Amino acid sequence: MPDRMHQAPPPLTILGAGYVGMTLLRRFPSAAATRRRPQEGMHAFDLADESSWRNPPLAGRHVVWTFPAEPLARVQAFHRACLQEAASLIVLGSTSAYLTPAGAESEADLPLIDEDAPLDLEAPRVRGEEWLRDQGATVLRQASSAPDASPRAGCVAGASVTAPRSST
Repeated sequence: MPDRMHQAPPPLTILGAGYVGMTLLRRFPSAAATRRRPQEGMHAFDLADESSWRNPPLAGRHVVWTFPAEPLARVQAFHRACLQEAASLIVLGSTSAYLTPAGAESEADLPLIDEDAPLDLEAPRVRGEEWLRDQGATVLRQASSAPDASPRAGCVAGASVTAPRSST
């Protein structure tokens, strides 16, 4: 049996080299990455354009999906056509996936949002993320993903924020 502790991990492909994708690419410079429009060193990929689906390397690779997983029909078709042989799939979602009570006017009015909070399964992005989870993907919810965004600002604006579970 091979020693798994000394094997190199599968290579990485980043679907969507926007702010988060570029941050990942700086950390993992040997990763393959995609943009909707062709760009030097990147693979052209657009979920809406089936002819671009085979451009990035996916088979046998860890894949990080950084853009909204919608519309569901495209997500399903792409997964069935191209992601079946990926080593793993991580989908970066948003904390906006969680339902928050209507009428919250301040940060103090918001309930604690954690992974047990109900999801907004009517939201197209959430339906795509949850379908991918059902196929074996890991969905990670980001509280903020841009330099000018913050969890606190999201709360004040009415968005939800993921908080760590209490150990008590």
